[in-house]
Amino acid sequence: MKTNISKKIIKNIASLIKKKINKTCVGDIYPLIEYDDNQSELVMNWYLETLISACAQTIEKYPVKHLFMGIFYYYLLDFPIPLDISSVIYLPYSPFDNVILENELEDTKPILIKIVDNDDNIYFYNASSKLYTYSNIDIKSNINDIFNNLISMSFIDGKNDTIIQNVIAFADNLSQELKYKFNMPWVYDIIRQSNRVIKIVLDNTLIDNTCIIDIIIKPEFKLYDVEQILKAYNISNKSAEDVMKEYMYIYMGNSNQLIKFNEISAYSNRFNIFYNILDYICSATHLLNPLCEHLLSVLSNKYENLKWFRDAFEMLEKDPNYSFEDLFTVIKYNVNEEALKVKYLNIYNT
Repeated sequence: MKTNISKKIIKNIASLIKKKINKTCVGDIYPLIEYDDNQSELVMNWYLETLISACAQTIEKYPVKHLFMGIFYYYLLDFPIPLDISSVIYLPYSPFDNVILENELEDTKPILIKIVDNDDNIYFYNASSKLYTYSNIDIKSNINDIFNNLISMSFIDGKNDTIIQNVIAFADNLSQELKYKFNMPWVYDIIRQSNRVIKIVLDNTLIDNTCIIDIIIKPEFKLYDVEQILKAYNISNKSAEDVMKEYMYIYMGNSNQLIKFNEISAYSNRFNIFYNILDYICSATHLLNPLCEHLLSVLSNKYENLKWFRDAFEMLEKDPNYSFEDLFTVIKYNVNEEALKVKYLNIYNT
């Protein structure tokens, strides 16, 4: 099946919906709806039944093996498909087209669609509530974003973790070396800001123009980022230091400059006497590599612990028979219920 045929499938579903909801007033289906306490639920039920019927009719018309359609959405939403609540007082006289909205609200999620043709080619789309707008999607990026709170990896887990111990050891050794190398005493502090940053603050207070240097380590990564990091380390044969320097920064407070570790040479003319200090910090392989190896080890272990998710996603991406609902079932089985902030509305599954 060519991609344009998969688009015709979505267009056909949208056309069938449009005909039905344009010509049908809410009162035609629910004549007593203005006296009902569950108005929104009734409207949504009819709309979903109409959407399901449109999918079933379309499947009969086009040569496809599977059509999966659903929405991942957050607990805080009553309905993942938005309604025009202002139309409630006119419900008996309003066509369903006026009451059902396209995805105009920031916290609503698009409908996800997986189409499988008879040759087992797989196509992924997202679409608005009425399928009037739709587009091909990178399903990996979409699924990773939806479940980012479950699969992101952080060096900081709120426990007495070894990362902070290694960071302290690094900062202590570095401050001592800077003292003897540049004949200046240094003090340091370790700052943890939630899961967003690990910061080593190096402070020399004996120079008139006080030098304060922040070493910032990015502590949280998306699954996709970790895949790229481990690939660079294991396949490209880069050292742990080379890989992790991409995610380490130096901030010079007296110049308001935030610099990647591996780009410090480009700033050699900007910091005068401080450049030698910065260059020493960024090239202290004997200190950096052990720290970076430990960071990589922690990431690698957490990555392996998410093998269940990676395997489930691969099934969604490559197995013609695997649906969004199958993916969600695996996630619910592997994740603590309190941590799972996402629901799944299964619209169509055949």
